[in-house]
Amino acid sequence: MPQVPTITSQAKLETDRLSKPKPRFDDAQARALAGLGSAVSGLGNVLARRECNIARMKAKSGLNGLQRLGQEIIEAFFENIHVAGQEFLD
Repeated sequence: MPQVPTITSQAKLETDRLSKPKPRFDDAQARALAGLGSAVSGLGNVLARRECNIARMKAKSGLNGLQRLGQEIIEAFFENIHVAGQEFLD
């Protein structure tokens, strides 16, 4: 029958109380991963603001174009209007 070797840890657990062990561990990798997550989140916020600004500029440009077109139509209408209603009843 095969034998499974027994491995005993060399590190001791530090405990505050007997029922609750407090193992020692290095959280440098967790902190690095959290920092990476924060950086990615910050980049996402910057890109979202950029997209919003681009959409705002496009909307403003479109509105300005419509206002110019409306002004041109109004000016053309008043340039071609007849004085004192001539030809209105013809």
